[in-house]
Amino acid sequence: SPTGDTKQIMSEWPVMVKEFADHTDFGGFMKRAQGKTDKLVESLNLGGKSTMEKIRAVDQYIKSNYNWDKHTGKFVNQSIKDFMKNKVGNVAEINLFYAALLNNLGVNANPVLLSTRDHGKIKSQYPFQHFFNYVVVAVNLDGETMLLDGTEPLSACGELPVRCINDKGLLIQKEKTNNAVWVPINSRGDSGMEYKIHIRPMATPDSTFIDFQINSTGYDATRLRRLYLNDEKELRNELDLKTYNLRNPLKGENERSPDKSFLISGIAKTALEVVEDKIIVSPFCNFIPTENPLKQTLRSYPVDMIYKKGRTFETIIDLPKGYQMMNKPTTIDLSNQEVDIQYAVTQLNESSIQVKGTYRFKRDVYGASSYPDLKRYFNSIVDKLNDRIILIKKP
Repeated sequence: SPTGDTKQIMSEWPVMVKEFADHTDFGGFMKRAQGKTDKLVESLNLGGKSTMEKIRAVDQYIKSNYNWDKHTGKFVNQSIKDFMKNKVGNVAEINLFYAALLNNLGVNANPVLLSTRDHGKIKSQYPFQHFFNYVVVAVNLDGETMLLDGTEPLSACGELPVRCINDKGLLIQKEKTNNAVWVPINSRGDSGMEYKIHIRPMATPDSTFIDFQINSTGYDATRLRRLYLNDEKELRNELDLKTYNLRNPLKGENERSPDKSFLISGIAKTALEVVEDKIIVSPFCNFIPTENPLKQTLRSYPVDMIYKKGRTFETIIDLPKGYQMMNKPTTIDLSNQEVDIQYAVTQLNESSIQVKGTYRFKRDVYGASSYPDLKRYFNSIVDKLNDRIILIKKP
């Protein structure tokens, strides 16, 4: 292609780094962008601000003013003048422009070439250009590398899209082309969802109200934000609310503030299971997986969780008049280097019960040797957190 996107070169990695740094549609675009953004930098009025404040300001500016055209690639397809006029571009145009703006503000920023998850892993022993199909930005912040991407307006600053989390990337530094520097591409921080649930049985078990709040962070928040703003039906499916009769549309908070947690709340009406004189309550409703996703007996390759994730549940069950808990489920408290799993039931008073449950995966990738343990952890989560509370009439 004219941009060289399908070009293959068998050479040394440092030679490839220099070629990208000098390429008119890569390093050359960055250089031209720096020359075209002096007035823009002045208008941002960031003099005297800290490095992190400058990064956040540029991140917000780009995500608010430029749109990604959904095309990946490692080279630009338009001039810097057309890009700034059209305010739409591919990933290379957006993120090379991002790096140029930061450099104009005195923040040392360099592009990083990587391969998206659907494009496969980079084979370090073979220096081929076609391994790469995406560009992000790297800055050094307090001795650590921070990776940035300007394509997703609902992602927090410094949170790479999930598609990018794929082992490592190649740093392109124009002033240091005598060696190749590989940057780990990992998720940043933990992602999680915290559920607060209130189950309120009415006069009859077939008339039960469930109040819930779901506070999400990290990649979970980004995913739910996108669904909330674009497709509430799909959001209900994602949250397993399709079997509940929601009284009102779901309510969201901070849906356009990606640096904050995202809160969803709602009220649903449902029926409790009744067997003879017993009422059976699932304290965590449909929010817990009902089967283990790990089906194989053995596994010879790692389990890629993409990012560290966790779920926390706290449910208050109001006891129907004249009922009590038949049996208190056993407590579980498991914590090690790989996971946290907790479950406990507490009788708060004569009319209410509190049920708490937690599970958290502490790694984003588990080696093949950890597979049997990981499968057992999933079994514990599915079995224990789906425990049901049985209520019987008081004697």
